[in-house]
Amino acid sequence: MAGIYTDFGHYRVPDRAELKSALEQASVTIDANVMLDLYRGSDAYTSNMMVALRWLDSRLFVTHQAMREFWRNRTSVLEDRTKAKLDIDRALGSANQTLRQAFRQWGNRTQTSDSEIAEIAKLLDSFVEGSRDLVSSFHVDDTENYPAPSEDPILQELESVLEGRVAGPLAAGEWSKRVAEGIRRHEAGIAPGFKEKASDKEHLPEKVAGDYLVWSQACDIACESGTPLVVITRDQKEDWWWREKGAFLGPNRDLVEEFNGRSGGQVYLMTPQDFLRLFAELNHTELPEDAFDAGSQDDELASADPLVASEPEPVVADSGRSEWTLEGYEAVISSLEYEGSRQAAVIAAAVANDGSISREAVYEICEFEPTRMLRGFTKPVARHTRMLQKAGKVPHGVPELLSPAYDFGPTANRWVVPDEVVRLVGASE
Repeated sequence: MAGIYTDFGHYRVPDRAELKSALEQASVTIDANVMLDLYRGSDAYTSNMMVALRWLDSRLFVTHQAMREFWRNRTSVLEDRTKAKLDIDRALGSANQTLRQAFRQWGNRTQTSDSEIAEIAKLLDSFVEGSRDLVSSFHVDDTENYPAPSEDPILQELESVLEGRVAGPLAAGEWSKRVAEGIRRHEAGIAPGFKEKASDKEHLPEKVAGDYLVWSQACDIACESGTPLVVITRDQKEDWWWREKGAFLGPNRDLVEEFNGRSGGQVYLMTPQDFLRLFAELNHTELPEDAFDAGSQDDELASADPLVASEPEPVVADSGRSEWTLEGYEAVISSLEYEGSRQAAVIAAAVANDGSISREAVYEICEFEPTRMLRGFTKPVARHTRMLQKAGKVPHGVPELLSPAYDFGPTANRWVVPDEVVRLVGASE
């Protein structure tokens, strides 16, 4: 006699203890989007994911197909932030023009005076310009976020983590055989990959067989090592996951049966966030909440947007340049300190050092690990500044209170505050 899972192991849902045990023993592979999310995610996500992947050591590997997809899509991911900024600029300009026209028509029909319509137009311009300033503040570190490929810090770190961990290509005959099998499985609705849209993949040499190429080589490597297999992916479709009423219970049962039939072992699926949480538990550490922010969660990789090709419509507004006041500066510092943001101490140190602070000093003040990147470091400062501008405590049109400086290349080597702030603080002491 046998037990309930003897011939039905693909229905068993692994518990947390089993998943942690698997992470300590299994061969672990990541898909292309896990690597691409190193660009999309928060600074804390990217830094901690790099540490967690390095922790896997020799058990980590990447299939040849996953690496092909990473290189194939890396450039478009690097351009995503620029595209997003162009899109919102265009939308704001278009909305402004549309609303101006609507108010003109309304004014004609209601005998509203030209001076009153002009006041409304000023309000629209102010809103658009303020919105553009806010968006720009989120892009202030983009040179460091997305430098030239030859000097890309994320790529350099990834190269170190994956040294000797990328599988070689299949022989031409074997590759063709597996592509044919992947296409067959797609047509037959067999995991993985049957949810791919054939029309979206027609231009690719592997067509719809990309997921199967990843899966089959991952199985090869785990079977050769005689270990369980962990696949870390943010793909959420049913051709990878066993899903019931929105709940993710484990791998698609076809995958469990296939891997078990080949190796006698178990396969596990994890999202990047699940992987980070289990890594933190295994290493008795606590990760900050933004360590789980992997950016875009779209299942499909970004595609070209025809709207991006056109130039954004101009916004007719000029708010001019304003200067910082001591009250505005102190309000931002107080707000940052209340939130516990270490940027407050960095700004104060920069002010005390004639308006500049080195990268090394930032790491020391913030007590950052050497592996941490500083992408988006100024965002909290920009956010508090905008909030206090709305409250009337900081003048609109002031320069950014903390900005990165790039003296030697695409990575910020220091951060600076406006000269006027240095003078204001100095005069008050």
